[in-house]
Amino acid sequence: CAIRESDNVIHFGTNIEGTNAGQFQPVCVAGTDKAIMMPAREGSSCEMGYDFNEDECVDAALSIGGKLRDGKVIVGAWANSPNACFVENMAIHYNTNQQGINNGSFNSICKVGIIKATMLPAYQGTACAPADAIAIEDCVASAAAIGGKLRDGNMKIGEFGDAPPGCFVEATDKAIHFNTGAGYNVGSYQPVCVAGAIEATVLPNSAGSKCTPGYD
Repeated sequence: CAIRESDNVIHFGTNIEGTNAGQFQPVCVAGTDKAIMMPAREGSSCEMGYDFNEDECVDAALSIGGKLRDGKVIVGAWANSPNACFVENMAIHYNTNQQGINNGSFNSICKVGIIKATMLPAYQGTACAPADAIAIEDCVASAAAIGGKLRDGNMKIGEFGDAPPGCFVEATDKAIHFNTGAGYNVGSYQPVCVAGAIEATVLPNSAGSKCTPGYD
């Protein structure tokens, strides 16, 4: 199972020998560590309390497609990468510098929040099913756990006629919003909903990326 990044169209490849050329994001079952891979964006990192320690890092990252370079995790104290567990081109790293800031080249590996959220594609009319709606008090934590960002340090709350009801992010910059009205998604927003029974994660569209055997 994979998503074509150019248009978010869902695909399923039956060729088990297929190799990702870099245009698709594999969709994998989350491992027992319930880890999630954050987008490689400037400043992105795990929320406080949702990072893995050095002992947990390898198992967590391997469960969602990370790889060991030369058979081991790469450990260092880098200023330009996120602190704690992350991957670079799927190679597993651990940053001991707690002040490290992601320059946009790395994917943090984080623990899934208490509310397991999923982000729907920015299509016209997409919205969470009523049973999967996230309450306003849980919106920030849920959206931030899967790549949402606070614009100017705040969640944007209001009645938006052109956006889905409830918790969502703007597709362009992942800014977290909560719509208190009964809006209609014009296709520019991604609803943030409670995840279903199968906990999945979307891997980056880097060349060669794929699900670990047993997690597809």
